[in-house]
Amino acid sequence: MDALQIRPLNANHIHQANSNSMSGNRGKITGHNYEAYARSIMGWPVSDEKKEKLLDKLHRMFSEKLRYEAQHVSVIVAGPANYNARRLDKSDQILSKANEIATWYENLERGLANPDDDDAERAGQLIEMIRFCDSRPELLPTTNLMKLAFVDNASFILLYEEMQPKYRWRKNSSIAQLYARSKAGEVTEIRKVVKVEHSDYVGYIEGDRAYIRFTLRPQRQLIVALKSRKWCGIAAKVRGAPTLTGQIGGGLLPSGSGTDDMSSNYLWLFGHCRRIIELQSARNAILREKNIFQPKTRRPPYSV
Repeated sequence: MDALQIRPLNANHIHQANSNSMSGNRGKITGHNYEAYARSIMGWPVSDEKKEKLLDKLHRMFSEKLRYEAQHVSVIVAGPANYNARRLDKSDQILSKANEIATWYENLERGLANPDDDDAERAGQLIEMIRFCDSRPELLPTTNLMKLAFVDNASFILLYEEMQPKYRWRKNSSIAQLYARSKAGEVTEIRKVVKVEHSDYVGYIEGDRAYIRFTLRPQRQLIVALKSRKWCGIAAKVRGAPTLTGQIGGGLLPSGSGTDDMSSNYLWLFGHCRRIIELQSARNAILREKNIFQPKTRRPPYSV
């Protein structure tokens, strides 16, 4: 793929926007903002194909905003000049398009932030929540304390022994049984093991579950294709890119595959996902070459 380039905005619209503005810099400011957004997108850790799509959409939205700015004439000028001030006033469209660009970019930027914290940060957050629940008489730290056992088992044992005189957990309770298993060394901490790394997604394993974390939100057809193959979506901590998960042995692996060699099963699992993504990317490339755009259809309402 050729080096990515920033498509320039319409020079005539920039000149007309400058001429119709009170300061003479309306078009220049829009062009500067457009280039700043474009340079930021070009520096994101995503594939060139994804960057090209984002740059095309950015150019399309800024071109529409600049077109309104070129048509906009201030009421201060249009009124005394006996022009139709209402017809020449495009301020509402300009503000609406500017808000649309800012919201779109903010959602993309949030999606770049990896919501999957490392083990140290997760343990710190759980300990902080446990301390907070312990300080409030109406709250109990039991649930978060049990979660800590699978993230940082040593800290779980220390906190359990520290809080046992206060809460007096019974021996047959779940947390007491978990403490006994931890003391016996039977509890295994769940660690994230990355199996597949790509500029657009990351595949990793946590315990008996496999996860696919997308860098940016993919097209809806890809999500539907993966969900039809036993991948299910989970709620992300930020808006934007989704995370898909599935349980090992719960329909994700091929029939007849054993659990003795789990590494080969993992390779098949993420290789299966990669083939789906590659097929979807190839289909989109063919549609772009033929200029085939499928119109969005509204889902029919459910019948009672």
